[in-house]
Amino acid sequence: MYAINRMKVQRVLSHGLSAILTVSGPNFFYLTGKNLKSFERPLFMIATIDECLVVAPKLEEERVSDLKCNEIIYSDGDNPFKHLYPEVRAMGLKSGDKIGLDPEMKIDLYLKLREVLYDFNLVSGSEALLLERMKKDENELEKIEAAANILDGLFKMAENFISEGTTEAEIMTKLAEHSRKLGADADQILSIQSGANTAIPHHEYSQRALKRGDLVLLDLVVAYKGYHADLTRMYSLGMPSEEIMEKFEAVRDAVEVGISEAKAGILGGSLDSIVRGVLEKKGLSKFFTHRTGHGLGIEVHEMPNIAPGSKDAVELGSVFTIEPGVYFPERFGIRLEVDAVVKEDKILTLGKYPLEIKVL
Repeated sequence: MYAINRMKVQRVLSHGLSAILTVSGPNFFYLTGKNLKSFERPLFMIATIDECLVVAPKLEEERVSDLKCNEIIYSDGDNPFKHLYPEVRAMGLKSGDKIGLDPEMKIDLYLKLREVLYDFNLVSGSEALLLERMKKDENELEKIEAAANILDGLFKMAENFISEGTTEAEIMTKLAEHSRKLGADADQILSIQSGANTAIPHHEYSQRALKRGDLVLLDLVVAYKGYHADLTRMYSLGMPSEEIMEKFEAVRDAVEVGISEAKAGILGGSLDSIVRGVLEKKGLSKFFTHRTGHGLGIEVHEMPNIAPGSKDAVELGSVFTIEPGVYFPERFGIRLEVDAVVKEDKILTLGKYPLEIKVL
């Protein structure tokens, strides 16, 4: 049984809005718990503190009915906007009221809404939605932790799949199969990097066969009931060289300092600078070519942004990655990633698989 989450709506509206309009996608899911895909057909919800209205195609009628909202249900060929204005007025909204719009909205829908709701003040709802989504409740945190536990299982299973002659693609396929057996959603990103491919941060996988002496980097993302975890661990086929171990320990030090310095209220830019400073002292900062981390939740990348100059303040209940890395093109790369949860008196890290190079 689903119903619109009135507490979340109230929090979003506290940012000076009279109503919030969300389209099918992550923000609709945030307020309703429903993950609907309407493709080119308009499907959206307008919510006030006390009322809600859903506009949906006929083929989604059953799936939106338990939201307990007023409905405009239309068939293909109908005009879904024909009765929208009087229905919005019936919600108690009046001329000039601010309606926050979902940043996921397509421009064609925005232009139509601007035409139909001509005397309402249509404004961006992006900041209100993204700031509130950053502050997870206990139910949301439990789902992210469950996703991280699935990743722990995959990292352990990977020890059996990483071997000479096996391709990156074959490892990815096996992990994808096991992730579903462990309860993961279909939404996942399983990046398998080996050898020189570890120096390409966003390499996903290829037909490259693993060789003795390879470093192997697994950057794995899975979701559980709509909420994501994102962790990175490393393996080696044979003992790593002294050079690799030295650089690995520098990256691990940067992760551990990031965990120890993270706290509610710190700016994303400040935390990035702290983590980056650890690598700078070791002469490695120029090889760290991306931000320190990003928020996690309904989407893999959301607030807070842990990046140079970021003014995003880390909030209680927020979850974000700490993932420094160093990359040496055509040779190797090293990255570790933890998921940090901000509690009142401490930072919790998700994922129990060791922060070490697992030698196979």
